[in-house]
Amino acid sequence: MLDGIQYAVGSWSDGSTHASRTIVAATTTPPTLTATFEPLVPPTAHITPLAAWLNTKSIAVRWSATAGTSALTFYDVVYRRAAWNGAFGGYTTWLAGTTATGATLTALPGNTYCFYAQAHDAQGLVSARTAETGTTVPPDARSPVSAGPGTVG
Repeated sequence: MLDGIQYAVGSWSDGSTHASRTIVAATTTPPTLTATFEPLVPPTAHITPLAAWLNTKSIAVRWSATAGTSALTFYDVVYRRAAWNGAFGGYTTWLAGTTATGATLTALPGNTYCFYAQAHDAQGLVSARTAETGTTVPPDARSPVSAGPGTVG
């Protein structure tokens, strides 16, 4: 390179030569790169509290989420169940990858059900689990029905 000009000599297929030159800009100060990074914020999931007792086998569950950095894409809803005379079993995925914000589960009488939800966003971030909300379906229709919401943890 001479005075900011780069020279190259090449040859053609017939044996003749040619010269080319490229002008290279010379600088004394290297460029400064700056970048700003925004933290990725996951969504925040919410679940509507259920009544402590239901006098029906249909449990209507509702959930939603507040978006974080990216748009919401889907939800997972999970429950666990305990018979009136037993302990809670393991968690069961009820709805996976659903875009719905509510659904109805047909329950077994004499059981308590606890639900939680999680939200997913377009970046693949997943919310924390909501607090569980639960309800009990009495063994028969003559059981008392509570009017207030209840949260089971």
